Amino acid sequence: MPLHLVENAIQQTAQAQAEVQCAVTHVLINEASRGHELWWNLARGLKQPLLTLSLLPEAVCGPANSSASPMQLRRWQLQQLAGIIREVDRACQADDPTALSDALEDRVLPWLAGLQETLALLRGTLLVAPEPACHKA
Repeated sequence: MPLHLVENAIQQTAQAQAEVQCAVTHVLINEASRGHELWWNLARGLKQPLLTLSLLPEAVCGPANSSASPMQLRRWQLQQLAGIIREVDRACQADDPTALSDALEDRVLPWLAGLQETLALLRGTLLVAPEPACHKA
């Protein structure tokens, strides 16, 4: 079950990356108000992989194998996402489509890439970890 949840979060992250990448260009060719609407729709999708991770049992791949627990990883990612959302919201207030596009490209996409890497590492850990250290819950 934990592996399935992580794989779902990986898929959700990939979907969010594709949507943000598309929005980077779309924001530039539309009015600022349309960009704001796109951003709010994107922001909801950014949270989805973290919500999926919240379903992981706390005992999965935590201190027993010298790594951060899924709860701690999710907490760190939520903190980063909160800061990114604030920055992109400020870019929306500028009513400059370029500012919003830049914020999406410079802040949101790198965060999603980092989340994807973290999830891939967690997936790898779940695949190779001995049963007692990583799969009990």
